[in-house]
Formats: sequence, C-alpha cells, structure tokens
Amino acid sequence: MQAAIPVLILILVAVAVVAVVGAGARHLSRRRRVEVLGSPTETLRVLVPIGTDPAVYVAALRHSGYESLARMTPGGEEVVVNCHQAADRERERVRAVLAVAPTDLESEPAEEPRVVRFRDE
Repeated sequence: MQAAIPVLILILVAVAVVAVVGAGARHLSRRRRVEVLGSPTETLRVLVPIGTDPAVYVAALRHSGYESLARMTPGGEEVVVNCHQAADRERERVRAVLAVAPTDLESEPAEEPRVVRFRDE
C-alpha cells in the first residue's frame, strides 16, 4: 500500500506535465498561425491536389510576396493565403502563381498550367 502512493503521485505528476505541454503546444500553434497569416481582412483557401506537396505551394506563394500556411482538413490538404487586398482581386494572381508551381520541391515548374481550385469554388 505504501509503495502505491509514490506511484500514484508519479502518475498524477506525469498527467499534469502532459496537460501543461499540450496546452503550451496549442498556444504556440495558434500564435504561429497569427504570425504567419497576421490578421488579414480576407484569405483564400486553395485545395492541394493529391500528389502535390503543399510546401511547394507555400514556397511559390512566398516567392510571389504572399504569406500562407498549409494545413490538413477533413477534406484533404489546403493552403490558406493571406490576401493583401480583397480576395476577389487576388484570386487570379494566386491562381496564376500556383498553376505553374512544381508538384514537389525537387521538380521544375510545370510546363503546362494546371487547374487551381479554391475551397469556395
């Protein structure tokens, strides 16, 4: 019985540490999202096609002056793009940037522009 008390205390301490680390990770994730996306007036959500590395989209957008963030959703991967102006004004420029982006970080830009779909289309 006396040996069970230190084990119980260790288990409670471990649970407390996991809870604190989890809360900290969620806070950092939210903070990072705000740092990357800022507090934009509007964003565009681009669907990432199967077989395309979302990091390629993020890199291509950064090269063109856009801040973006890749994230996994129940419907697949998407890239959230922070718009400098109204989303409708930025949509075609973002589409043009991503239409020729390579499919992975080692590939060359696409020779033929591909279809780029936004979440709201």
